[in-house]
Amino acid sequence: MKMIKVPVAIIRGGTSKGIYIMKRDLPDDEELMKRVILGIFGSPDIRQIDGLGGADILTSKVAIVEPSESAGIDVNYKFGQVGIKDAVVDFSLSCGNLLSGVGVFAILRGLKVAEEPFTTVNVFDVNIRKQVRIKLPVEDGMPCVNGDFYIDGVPFPGARIDVTFLNPGGSITGKLLPTGRSRDLLRNGIECSIVDAGVLAMFIKASDIGLTGKEGPKDIDNDQRLLSLVNDLRAECLVKIGLAPDRETALKRFPYLPKFIVVAPPSDFVSPINGRVVKEKDFNVLARVITGNRLHKAFPVTSSIALAAAASLRDSVVEEVAALYEPGKVLIGHPSGVIDVSYKASEWGGVEEVTIGRTARVLMDGVAYVPESRVYGR
Repeated sequence: MKMIKVPVAIIRGGTSKGIYIMKRDLPDDEELMKRVILGIFGSPDIRQIDGLGGADILTSKVAIVEPSESAGIDVNYKFGQVGIKDAVVDFSLSCGNLLSGVGVFAILRGLKVAEEPFTTVNVFDVNIRKQVRIKLPVEDGMPCVNGDFYIDGVPFPGARIDVTFLNPGGSITGKLLPTGRSRDLLRNGIECSIVDAGVLAMFIKASDIGLTGKEGPKDIDNDQRLLSLVNDLRAECLVKIGLAPDRETALKRFPYLPKFIVVAPPSDFVSPINGRVVKEKDFNVLARVITGNRLHKAFPVTSSIALAAAASLRDSVVEEVAALYEPGKVLIGHPSGVIDVSYKASEWGGVEEVTIGRTARVLMDGVAYVPESRVYGR
């Protein structure tokens, strides 16, 4: 059996884990590229047993990186959400957690010369067509691994990496508010804020759909009635903003967009992931993300950007429920704990930049093997 060899690195970036690949090591044809990626991950298969995938939405991710030819940009980054039970590689959204690993990968592959004590890697995010600045500590020519910075959702501390998104508004639709309003009315009288910053997201009060905002995966993942409602509302949102003509097209074309986020006022809760008690005083807003018919076990970085933007908008659903204690900062209570988001509000509404602290480290650097027959059918 002939095998295709692909140099890869497996890197944990934030609360996600991905396979990082140089673009030059993949086929130029996008369909063939997707087949190679699916082969590397072992998809479609609910266990991804014949590949490197981790059989979880947070670990079935690919980062494609190349040197940039644009002034002021070091590398281009393209993210793909790799299907687990479906033969799909979705390039319609980005992953901010994996971005924290892009700086590490750029130094590892010699795309950026490391400078001590900190190196700044300027990244162009191909998916959302936005610039991101990554500042990471360096020692002995390589990214630092050891540190005392904890992020909820990762059991061990590491060296802090600052990921800053510049002018993140309009990443998908070209508008911070795709409908021109900070609040819209959906079916059954449900109020919603549709915000496009970092990712296209829709925010709904948890109480409007019978939730508390404290739910865990066991409460969401097998509730078919709720998931059907979520998909109906996602499709309605996509049709409302003109990205799809009908429900069927919307859900087929955008399996992960918009991010469906329920929010609630801060209140003590027990993490359904690690059992830790999180106190009301330690965060500003309760939030849960439902994506791919599953509850996200932490909180996506790009969704954090959208929430920060929504919190800064008068009359948004997020502004209504959030208890903001400090200007330019929002702390989000999520299933694994709290994520701290700093932002600079713009004069015209929304945010000029958003910074989130992450950690990242290389787990493996080597070669993946894919049977040629899975790519070329022979």
